[in-house]
Amino acid sequence: MKALAFLAAHPDAVSLDGHARVSELSRTHLQRRFTKYVGCSPQEWQSAQRAERLRHALHRGGSVSRAAFDAGFDS
Repeated sequence: MKALAFLAAHPDAVSLDGHARVSELSRTHLQRRFTKYVGCSPQEWQSAQRAERLRHALHRGGSVSRAAFDAGFDS
């Protein structure tokens, strides 16, 4: 699935419109297909990946704020 590969390659938050454009699907169709294929919405998948990056960064040591920023929790 193009959208999943795109999300994996671009870990920063990308809009549903951006995903739809890359996948050449409408927003609604992308949302439906992604959820059916992956088991969660693109936004939920991005949040889970961000949380996983945070867990890994915290295990490596360093400051919590740096780990959170590096994982994408900068806004």
